[in-house]
Amino acid sequence: MKISIFLNSIDRDKALARFMTERIQQAFLRHRHAIDRIEVRIRDINGLRGGKDKECKILVSRPNTPPLVVTEVHYEPGQAFRSALKRAVPNFRSTLQRALRRRTSKRDLVRAIKLAA
Repeated sequence: MKISIFLNSIDRDKALARFMTERIQQAFLRHRHAIDRIEVRIRDINGLRGGKDKECKILVSRPNTPPLVVTEVHYEPGQAFRSALKRAVPNFRSTLQRALRRRTSKRDLVRAIKLAA
């Protein structure tokens, strides 16, 4: 599981990047075998004008599937990250469970066809 963090238009804070890496590793520890890479992109949407404008986008990629993308906007980059991660983990779990159910049902179908023949 490769983790990439991109802080665009935001002060490049090493402590924030380290915090994000640790939280991602903890959150996806159970599913790290199924994840190819995780990208976190944080940017300031409207520059110096302020307001609720820190956007965090988390992309979770599995091999041979389109990435799961979760986006959150907040006043602070850390809070935007926490909110996005809070949504990304259960979404990834349900996506993975759905894929496993499909694979299992196909396997059962093939087994049933072989037994019928």
